[in-house]
Amino acid sequence: MLLRVEPHGLLRLAVPQFLPSSALFALHPSVSVLSHKLNIRFCVTFAHHIRISSSTTSLRNSWAWQHITLDDLSRFVLWLKLPSGSLKVLPAHPVEQARSNRTINHTLTVVRGFYDYHWRMEEVSTNLKGKTTTDLPGRFRRYKGFFHHITKGSPITKNMLRQKEEKRHRPLTITKDQVQELLNACANERDRLLVRLLHETAMRVGESLALFVEDIDVAENRIHLRDRGELSNGAEIKTVHAPRSIDVSSGLIDEIVAYVGRAHTAEVETNHLFIKLHGQRSGQALTYADVDSLFRR
Repeated sequence: MLLRVEPHGLLRLAVPQFLPSSALFALHPSVSVLSHKLNIRFCVTFAHHIRISSSTTSLRNSWAWQHITLDDLSRFVLWLKLPSGSLKVLPAHPVEQARSNRTINHTLTVVRGFYDYHWRMEEVSTNLKGKTTTDLPGRFRRYKGFFHHITKGSPITKNMLRQKEEKRHRPLTITKDQVQELLNACANERDRLLVRLLHETAMRVGESLALFVEDIDVAENRIHLRDRGELSNGAEIKTVHAPRSIDVSSGLIDEIVAYVGRAHTAEVETNHLFIKLHGQRSGQALTYADVDSLFRR
């Protein structure tokens, strides 16, 4: 896989396999995710799904990428489901799919967008997006929007190859009573503050360990998460969008102020909010291992 930026901001993705070795697939800079900043994660994901589509064993010898048909794409969907990776080997009994329907739909979206771009650039003759889309009467709408009285007669567009996805379950969370049990089990003020902070702000553990004392805005009841890179205790802000400001209760701010007044004595040199309280490393920043040990007790 090759990522290359051409003049005028075009991003080129070279996808090997059975496609021509010189085939370079372009994304125009007007694409929203690339309009201002090169999103490498998007590029790699795009290239990955295109590579998957080009490596289908049953299509490799018979499918020229410029002349894809609806039947080719249907077989591609079946191939994505098969754990054997081959349309020549069909399971005799029901087996678990190799990929979830959500992943398959994601792959189809990328492939359809890829061909739609080249169709608009008049590099392929097949309007794949049009071939895989059908219109249904408005009565098939799954919900009534605010302007339903205006649009109820309008047809709805449906992707014929879209796979039915299971509803995503909400992640398990602990109840208020369980939070109180954790608070009651804490042996010191620092641990109680950490549990309450994680519960009230929904911070990641790494984000809380990356907090400095100056990140606490006492006047505005606000906590600022700042990206300082990887810190000495291994904590860091994971993504470029993670830095943010969080409004918190005055009770939490009061608890933070009380903790800092007692724990951050003149001997403490670090600016980290959460520090070790005992032992030879007393006064040093708290680490992931310390927090893990706390919740395993």
